Amino acid sequence: MSKFYFHNVRIDMFKMKCSKLFCVLISLVWLAMSPHIVIAAEIKIATGSKSGVYYPVGQAVSQLLKAKDIHIGVISTAGSEQNVDMLLQGAADLAIVQSDVLYMMSQAKSDESYFKYKDPVKTLRGLAALFPEYTQILVRADSDITGILQLVDKQLYVGKVGSGTYKNATDILSSFGIEKNDYMPYAYDISEKGAVEFLLDGKLDAVFDTSGELKVNDPEFRDKLRMVSLSKEAQERIKKDHPYTSFKQVKDYEGREYGVMFSRALLIAGPEGADVEISRGTIVKLIETLIDNLEIEIQRTDKNIEIFTTGNLIARGITINLHPAAKEYYQEKGVLLNISALQLTALFLFLMLLLALLSYLGVNWKWSIWLRFWGQNRFGTGWSRTVRIWNILVGNAFSITLWVSSFVLLLAVIAILSWEDQYAFTHDVHNRFADLHLGELLTWLITFAATGFSQDLFPHSLFGKIAATVIPIIGLGGVIFVFIYSNLKRNERTDKEARGIHVPRLKDHVIICGWNDRVPALIREITTTNRWVKGRKVIVLSEHEQEKPLESFGFIPGSAFFCRGISSDYDKLKEVNLKDAYCAVIVADYHKVQRGNLRGLYTAVALRKTRQKKESRQEKEFKIIAELHYDFNEDRFRYAGVTKLIPLMRVSSSVIGHACMNPGISDLLVRILSFNAPQIALLVGAAEDKNILQAVKDKTFNEAMKRLRKQDILLLAVHRALGKDIGHAETELDFRNPSPYLLNPSAQEDSEYRISEQDDLLIIKSNMAGTSSEQAWSMELGRNLLEQPKTRVYNVANEHLLIIGRDEEIRNVVSTVKNLAQGVISISIDADEKAKITMSERSGVSYLSEELPDFSLEHLESFVCQHKSIFAEVTRAVILEVSPVDSNTEQEDVIYQDDAELSYAMVLLDLYRKLFKKNLHVVAEMRADVNLHLYHDIGIAQPIPINRLIELILARMVFRCLSRQTVVR
Repeated sequence: MSKFYFHNVRIDMFKMKCSKLFCVLISLVWLAMSPHIVIAAEIKIATGSKSGVYYPVGQAVSQLLKAKDIHIGVISTAGSEQNVDMLLQGAADLAIVQSDVLYMMSQAKSDESYFKYKDPVKTLRGLAALFPEYTQILVRADSDITGILQLVDKQLYVGKVGSGTYKNATDILSSFGIEKNDYMPYAYDISEKGAVEFLLDGKLDAVFDTSGELKVNDPEFRDKLRMVSLSKEAQERIKKDHPYTSFKQVKDYEGREYGVMFSRALLIAGPEGADVEISRGTIVKLIETLIDNLEIEIQRTDKNIEIFTTGNLIARGITINLHPAAKEYYQEKGVLLNISALQLTALFLFLMLLLALLSYLGVNWKWSIWLRFWGQNRFGTGWSRTVRIWNILVGNAFSITLWVSSFVLLLAVIAILSWEDQYAFTHDVHNRFADLHLGELLTWLITFAATGFSQDLFPHSLFGKIAATVIPIIGLGGVIFVFIYSNLKRNERTDKEARGIHVPRLKDHVIICGWNDRVPALIREITTTNRWVKGRKVIVLSEHEQEKPLESFGFIPGSAFFCRGISSDYDKLKEVNLKDAYCAVIVADYHKVQRGNLRGLYTAVALRKTRQKKESRQEKEFKIIAELHYDFNEDRFRYAGVTKLIPLMRVSSSVIGHACMNPGISDLLVRILSFNAPQIALLVGAAEDKNILQAVKDKTFNEAMKRLRKQDILLLAVHRALGKDIGHAETELDFRNPSPYLLNPSAQEDSEYRISEQDDLLIIKSNMAGTSSEQAWSMELGRNLLEQPKTRVYNVANEHLLIIGRDEEIRNVVSTVKNLAQGVISISIDADEKAKITMSERSGVSYLSEELPDFSLEHLESFVCQHKSIFAEVTRAVILEVSPVDSNTEQEDVIYQDDAELSYAMVLLDLYRKLFKKNLHVVAEMRADVNLHLYHDIGIAQPIPINRLIELILARMVFRCLSRQTVVR
């Protein structure tokens, strides 16, 4: 039975063992398969030599965290460089490293003799600053060494290669020009404590030791050692070569002060994605333990280390990026000041302030004008809306004041936080400002600046006190003063400028001498910058009777100014700064038209003589452009030094004469001269654009035209530089041989002329972004066809014209069309309102000639009815300027200038409907653009905007003044 019993017992024991083994296997399999179970790994911390300071500090940290179930293994190393190496290789998870050494590695300033890493070490992450470290230069108490230069040819201990001590020692020595061969380094591997003992035994002359404890305060060496103090001059010399270094004054046990190099011992973690990634909870427990318990634990050792015990100190002086968990903890506790965000905000405010000033002051700067034009072309109405919003934000004095105030206040906050932070660090006190939010800081600062009430909170540092008092007071007070003063002065200055009492000192501007109804539009053309031409500022010098003549036109602010006075007054010409002007335009106003246009002639003489006093031989001739009212003064104006003349009568009559036979000519001229048209005509030098020069240089007209077409440029004419002595025909506006222009070389003898880089080119280019010249031309043609779907094609040879106008102008028009039209009836009205009516045919035969005194609309009606058979053949009526010349034109409202022409048109249209049952095609001269719709509504098929054409011609002459004297004919 006993055998049976024992046999059963064995079986039961075997079953129990099998079941236990099965359970163990199942548990292991379950653990391996479970994703939620993590086996805690030991965290390894790299420290330093066992005789140094890092190793016992690492042991103290390990003991403290062991009580919180966090296991840390302490590794003894050679020092900071090896610790970094171990972190990068994954051999350690934490390390204690000297702050200046780590900084050099992170900034890629490592020297071959110090570190093996040649690229910046950026992946390590800071956790905490543990304690200060002092680079001590130790000598025996009886040594005569008192300065760095006395270490030459001495036996020195400079630390182990790769340690922080070695780096600090070589930095100090090299700053004084002491290299390795200038002293005798101790070649054997000993600890810092061993080196001190060798020093006391006389085997060494000096020892470099970077440590958290001062050896001169160690009871073992207290009376035996002395430190070599670094003077202010020595510190500056070291810092000049090594800007990352810091210095501090320390005291020994007897109160003697020494200047030493200062750094911090930092606790850092390895790179992200290391084998053992330390959790946020572990890092938080680690930092809290360091703050609360490390100082007490260190007291249990024999090390006399000054441990950082407050959050403000433990988070300072970390020379690499903080670990995200540590940074979050410090910010949550209010330990870490987020000054970077404030600095970015200050930078943003500064940029906004700069943009506000540029927007306010740089309205007419080249880049500003280009940006406005580009945005308008690119984004259209959306850009205009954006510009309005932008002007509200930054484009006025109030917004500038707001940005200045914000920037100054934030700058004061940053200064207070920075200096108080530095003060708290150096004096080991709490920075109360770090506990406040930005809103609370701004509220405190504004309250203090306005009332002087500090709310029991005031900076301790000198610069913090200055920032808290001086900056806000100067900033706020100065801003308020500048805002009020600038507005008062600006309003006063603006009022004086509007009344012509004060004229700003301009350069490269245009002076308009005189005033007529063309001047406002001319100012707009000159001051508006677009894709091809740069706008210029304008000063109008006139005897205008209105108090503020420019105020009602709404010109671009700061673009047009008024000076009250006579344009031939030499003192007034100096006042408008003629010597620095770009050019001058003499317009035919009332005062200049009187007495044969002599006042305009006197103005030209005064302009030229005043400029000649200032011009040197090297300077280009000053450009003077003048409107010529009376042709008999042409030679006088030329002799007076006028660069370009616009004979108003000839331009007007020639354009109208051609427009009579070609209904589209006037519209074409306006569009081709306008800078806001889809295509634009430009007179440019061949050498002004390198792409154009490559296409045309040494090429014939036809070759150049084909090559320019590839650049979306249409070549119209070439102005030959070699043709200076070639003039225009004396009797026609048309260009004829001899002429410096090549218009149609295939029909000229010089069709093989080769274009040189001195020639000028008349071209048409697209004035719309992304649109070729041909596309722009087609778009405009298509628009015209849509606007005029019933356009008629006229047979010039069958046209019978009725022309009504005043003396000279009607003669010029008749001479232009008489050889083209089948017949011409002209009604010429003289100054005494006498009318001469003439009927002539293309053959030159005149078969009707009558004179009527006191001609009026009633006479016109009766005369047409009397000669119905003759007037029935009229296909087109041309109405020139028929209103009497008003000697006070500049005072009348512009809109009424075309009343007489409109009246004649209405009478003629009505007569032809009643008498001949047909709609007469009426061509009428129009001086006021505002009457365009009225012209069309009355039934005038072809308004001719003469004033507009003259304005555009004047503007073109301003933008492109040629150096040679020419006269528009």
